[in-house]
Amino acid sequence: MVALQHHSFSAALALRIVQVGITGLLLIWIFMYLGGLSLSPKMIDEDTNDTFGIFNWHPLLMSLAFIGCMSEAILTYSSPLVHSTDRKLKKYTHAALHAAACVLTVCGIVAAIKSHTLKAPTPMPNFYSTHSYLGVLTCLMMIGQIVFGVMAYLYPQWSLGERQAFSSVHTFCGGATLCVGMMTLMVGLQEKTTFLQLVQKPNVRGALMQIPAFIQVGVALFTVLVLYQVVFVSKLSQKKTMQFAPILAQDAEHEINTM
Repeated sequence: MVALQHHSFSAALALRIVQVGITGLLLIWIFMYLGGLSLSPKMIDEDTNDTFGIFNWHPLLMSLAFIGCMSEAILTYSSPLVHSTDRKLKKYTHAALHAAACVLTVCGIVAAIKSHTLKAPTPMPNFYSTHSYLGVLTCLMMIGQIVFGVMAYLYPQWSLGERQAFSSVHTFCGGATLCVGMMTLMVGLQEKTTFLQLVQKPNVRGALMQIPAFIQVGVALFTVLVLYQVVFVSKLSQKKTMQFAPILAQDAEHEINTM
């Protein structure tokens, strides 16, 4: 059991280091190379504006939604930042983090649409690329997870047998949603990098082009670590718990008989 806890801690530490690293690189890229953030277009002349500052909210908010909130929601039961034995607290923390991920996702989509529609002299189209379509798929999967998750575990709350039967499906769909979301992030970063290369023609070895490449590698590694933590470490923990279950049951029965 001690070896399992050490193994779990090592995997959790590794994925949090990658998590912080991705966020740090993204902030450096946005503020040092993409012009930072803004809430309104920057006028270049009477007829032309720059909406990059508005758009830059999109990758930041989406990264916070998936790399921050959604991944931590998924890790609530297997490897939370703050450990607790209160299962009800874990359930509400899981739900709250998913809710935060949804709010950030909506805000990120609004930022992208706003940056496109406010572009002058010619607005840019919305929902036309692989990144856009993957984003729509991710949102649909998120909505499905939320609806069935709330119905099963919060309100009206299904019976114990139904919840147990649905648990593995909910876990799989949550992991699948995270994977599609991470894929969407990586495709979006590559799409942005391609636009920069076409418009600005930067040095391909420069930081403007290399930072998003490292971010994409980090996102892939982070996704693998999260799935590893959820699938293998939690399963090993469940196996150990099942091994000790007969002993715990015997102890409980003995205490009842001696009362």
